[in-house]
Amino acid sequence: MQSNMGLAQTLSSYEILIGWEYVNSYPGRIARVTKEDIQRVARKYLVEDNRTVVRVVPADAAGK
Repeated sequence: MQSNMGLAQTLSSYEILIGWEYVNSYPGRIARVTKEDIQRVARKYLVEDNRTVVRVVPADAAGK
């Protein structure tokens, strides 16, 4: 939001999603997130059942 264009993009995005007024409370909401909050969410969602593994093998290593 360091330019008019950046400000316009941010405000328009917020307006579409949740209302432009949210931009005023966002920094405070982020500041209230604690280490414990992040750990709780990680324990809930970063589990083996939610895992997706992708292996990228170069063509020459795959025997092609």
